Amino acid sequence: MSSKPPNSSGADNSFPKHLRLKGKKEISELFSDGSFFYLGPFKVYYLISEREAAVTRILISVPKSKFSKANKRNRIKRLIREAFRLNKEILFGANHDLNLMIDKFALVYLDKDLKAFEEIETKLKSILERLNSILQKEHAKN
Repeated sequence: MSSKPPNSSGADNSFPKHLRLKGKKEISELFSDGSFFYLGPFKVYYLISEREAAVTRILISVPKSKFSKANKRNRIKRLIREAFRLNKEILFGANHDLNLMIDKFALVYLDKDLKAFEEIETKLKSILERLNSILQKEHAKN
């Protein structure tokens, strides 16, 4: 018997550890060499590279200066991870034929108050669609 519930869409909605960006060297590379844009309560850093990396990895950050209590920071990170887990196919599913990919990206939550899950999910969908369009434009340039 399977431990995972059946998924009607056929997509893998997990968020395994290999999708998480970690390591001081890689994180500093993203923030120093990557590009960024603002959308809603998020500042999004991203790094585009040739399709040599196995998978796009993500970093989720909530600054301590915005939320001094750890339980609130963790709550926001959980909401963002859940929204990403449910909608990652927007980014991963569309660009298999391109020779470029989003190697890594970071979501930094900059608002001072906690948003509802629906609002975070809507903004995250917009972010993923924008990353998709950026990737398409970069591919058209090359």
